[in-house]
Amino acid sequence: QAVASPLVQEGGGRALLGALAQTVLATACIFLLTAYLRCVITHPGGIPDEFHRFWEEMDSQPTSDCESAAEEAPATNLLLARSNERKRNGNPRFCRKCRKFKPDRSHHDSVTNRCVLKMDHFCPWVNNTVGFFNQGFFVQFLLWATVAAGWVAATMLPAFLNALSNKSAKKSLDELRMQIVLDWLLCAVFTVALLAFSAFHMNLVLTNRTTIEIYEKRHYLHQYNVGRKRNIEQVCGERRLFWLLPFGSGPRGDGVVYPTNATHGEELADADV
Repeated sequence: QAVASPLVQEGGGRALLGALAQTVLATACIFLLTAYLRCVITHPGGIPDEFHRFWEEMDSQPTSDCESAAEEAPATNLLLARSNERKRNGNPRFCRKCRKFKPDRSHHDSVTNRCVLKMDHFCPWVNNTVGFFNQGFFVQFLLWATVAAGWVAATMLPAFLNALSNKSAKKSLDELRMQIVLDWLLCAVFTVALLAFSAFHMNLVLTNRTTIEIYEKRHYLHQYNVGRKRNIEQVCGERRLFWLLPFGSGPRGDGVVYPTNATHGEELADADV
């Protein structure tokens, strides 16, 4: 009994660590799959239909006439006339394919043939455009995929090191050793790639930019950066619990009107964090 007890304790300890490792991985996979599914099924955000009837009138008039006419127009028309982003000739932005006015930060997606609010990019992995209403789920999907891949790589590391140092005369064991090495290397590559991709998109969230805006306005002082806290709220919602967990109700705002740092009397308001 005295001899068997330490073995039982060691085996029990390993079983406990194994159960803990599997629990962490299963939890990360649940969050990963939830975020993935919500990103897939959530519409990224389309331009409201009421923007259609103004496009011909506003496209043919100079900006000053639009703004003066908007004083007696409905609230929607007033919104169109006061957009921050304009064409080079000073007129509001339009999509001639969708025949609609384009609110700030919206773009036409050539893959799905529709205009998307705050379009970031079309992602073939989720078969959906990443836009205003599903960007938060996309970022959460990347984060939890990184956690899951990194956790597998970390828990496999002892087996990987052992496979590198130990050689066996049995062919079957050599094949198993090679399989462990290849599995770990593949997982490590995925972890590094996902980590870089997650860091890039987290930076976009914290600075309130999109991939399109990065390439179109590289040297532009971004007017939508209203502080990290409010930037995150525009992507993941106001409840901090759901900044990481994919169970929230969605972003803050409507995807049509965005506060600017000029609106809040700030240049780059990061001091509120």
